[in-house]
Amino acid sequence: MFDFLGRTLYQIVIKETQAFLVVPSKRIYWQSNQKDIIDKFIGFRLDMTEVASFLSGQWSELENKRGGQDKDFWIIQRDIKGRVTQGKKQGMRFQVIEHIEDTALIRSLRFHNRFQTGKLNILSIDFNNPAKKDFFSLSFVDGFERKSWEEIRTMMDHED
Repeated sequence: MFDFLGRTLYQIVIKETQAFLVVPSKRIYWQSNQKDIIDKFIGFRLDMTEVASFLSGQWSELENKRGGQDKDFWIIQRDIKGRVTQGKKQGMRFQVIEHIEDTALIRSLRFHNRFQTGKLNILSIDFNNPAKKDFFSLSFVDGFERKSWEEIRTMMDHED
């Protein structure tokens, strides 16, 4: 996530079985598993397949095509072009505000559940770019201080 000047406020790093919520400006991080990191970051449980679906607009693997009440699947609505416009699963709902040009990729969406609402905006997205050397390195851990989720949350709640 970035501030209005484009500085990184925090980032999520998921590599294999490790997951981190990193606050570069404070040189701190919280380490947990990917489900906990995503749950804390957006406030509800999503697995990586669901996160990828939000970013790509591709829901075929997660969609309940029967339209039933199966809790493991999303009920998806599409526009006349076949692009996802909204979806719901259990108490979670989302609505696409804007697609990227004439593609299925989602630029902006709103989501809500019983406890909160939010908006996800994709500022930029690149595909198939070669990764910089050590881009996925976890070496930052050596220079950062590990904190608990409660410490990170308290710090984020009291930022000016």
